[in-house]
Formats: sequence, structure tokens, C-alpha cells
Amino acid sequence: MQYPQTIALDEEENIYVVVDERGAILGAGTREVCEAMAELTNSPIGSPAPYIQPEPLRSNATIRSAIRI
Repeated sequence: MQYPQTIALDEEENIYVVVDERGAILGAGTREVCEAMAELTNSPIGSPAPYIQPEPLRSNATIRSAIRI
């Protein structure tokens, strides 16, 4: 059986749920929404964005406060 799986929640098949391999519900909605959610869940995640170290503030930097103290 392929997971995540889209299952009809009611007899009229108006509401569907997406479940994972453990039976946990990932989401609910129309069939189209659940199929899209299942595709997104199966799609590979790209490589994470590289962490960019912020530049340290210089001591002579002019910074104004948005809140008056």
C-alpha cells in the first residue's frame, strides 16, 4: 500500500482525509485538495538554504528606535 493515502470519510464521498503509514490524519478536505496534499507530502524536499551569518553592528552605526523611550 502506498502512503500517504486518500480515504473517503463519509458515505457520500464528499469529505476525504489523507493518512500516513501510522494511520495519523495529515489533513481533510475535498478529494482534489487531499490528492494535492498527498502529492506535496510525497514530493522530495529540496536542499536547505545556506545559513548566512549576519554582519555584526559597528559601534559607530546610527540606529534609530521605532519606539520612543
